[in-house]
Amino acid sequence: MIKQIERVMKKQEVTHFKKRYIDCLKNNNGNSNICEWLENAVDFEGPDGYYFDSSKNLLVIFEHFDIDCSERLKKGEKSIGSTLQKNYTDKYKEVQEEIQTSNDYYESTKIIGQGYYEQDGNNITYHFGHDGDKYRNNFVNNFYDSFKKHSSKIEKYKNNIIKELRTQPSEIKVCFLVEDKTMCGTYFLNAKKSQGEPVVLTDTLQFQTIINNSSVDCVIYGQQHKITGVGYKGDSELNKIDLSKKEFWIIPAFPYITAAKKIELT
Repeated sequence: MIKQIERVMKKQEVTHFKKRYIDCLKNNNGNSNICEWLENAVDFEGPDGYYFDSSKNLLVIFEHFDIDCSERLKKGEKSIGSTLQKNYTDKYKEVQEEIQTSNDYYESTKIIGQGYYEQDGNNITYHFGHDGDKYRNNFVNNFYDSFKKHSSKIEKYKNNIIKELRTQPSEIKVCFLVEDKTMCGTYFLNAKKSQGEPVVLTDTLQFQTIINNSSVDCVIYGQQHKITGVGYKGDSELNKIDLSKKEFWIIPAFPYITAAKKIELT
């Protein structure tokens, strides 16, 4: 039991999601049940968390996953966006090594990529505003793949929590927490807005179609800059945004700028 608790505490995916989005979620959704369930959810592993209301004998299962606009080249291969932290960590280590071999002052600009580029020899060129159809298709396909993968484990998740609680809830709901990790956000072009329109997954036809044909009850979506959305199984597919008709716009790369002065320890 102690080992299980330690493993759960290390993960804390639901807690981290709450910290990033709960205030915005409550501002946008008032006093809805979903806000109460998420706010009072506890971390677990397999699923990532749960909320249990003993007075109503209600169990809400939470499972978190990330999506992005990058390409998954091979089955099972992680996308660029999902390894973004590793890209940053690798650049950081590279900078630290360079600092140690530099003179008194060091500066550099590294590029952390998350999108498509053209390569000519050693020269890599990122094009802002290009490849919108590719980014859109990646976003939708990555969501579909992750949604189906996690949906296939729902019965296992239910059994794990029931075993943990040692009781059989009279009602069980499943909620996915979906987070867009595309750096600087995901947008589609809109003639009325020069900087584009944020993609709110739960407002799209692609989302509503798949959840209506699943055993997932609701999804809470979070994107950078505190953009959130909530979608429910059974909602109408009418008046939803059809992403297949949209051109995406993302920032394919961003600089990691460093300046440091070496300090000799005496």
